[in-house]
Amino acid sequence: MQATGTGNLSINGTGTGLQITQDIVTSNFTFNKTGGTIAFNGNTQFGTVTANAGNYNLEFRRGITAFTPLTLNNTGSITIGDDSGDIFSLSGLTATGASSITVGGTISTGSSDFNLTAAGNIVFNGGTLTASSGNINITANTSGTTAGRAHLTVGGGLKQSEERENQADY
Repeated sequence: MQATGTGNLSINGTGTGLQITQDIVTSNFTFNKTGGTIAFNGNTQFGTVTANAGNYNLEFRRGITAFTPLTLNNTGSITIGDDSGDIFSLSGLTATGASSITVGGTISTGSSDFNLTAAGNIVFNGGTLTASSGNINITANTSGTTAGRAHLTVGGGLKQSEERENQADY
């Protein structure tokens, strides 16, 4: 399956509430958009995802099961979960170049790393973030007048431990 163009695309699951089973299933999905928003509103299962560069937004709500690491190259915003009860089971995730990233829910990754890099802010809206054997790397505000200053908002019970290489604002 492939999403192209500048319009908005909402892919809605049939289930209601939080579920363990997936109600949106696709083996391969390519995001090749130049604008707009792609929103997954349901428990989604991905085989392989290709998110090409482009100024479009990605929204993943309720949960994802991904069997290969996700690489998101869009330059719009990224939302991974909009509720602390959302469940994401990822093989790994790399999101680089997004204007901003919002994360909520329970996110666990396998042996691959969990990498978030945004030109703007990264906001955690509760939940947990764990990597079974990979690393968790978070970098915010990598360009403009605030380059080198990480603006990371942590809220709603997310446990925070930090190791600083450069000074950061919290």
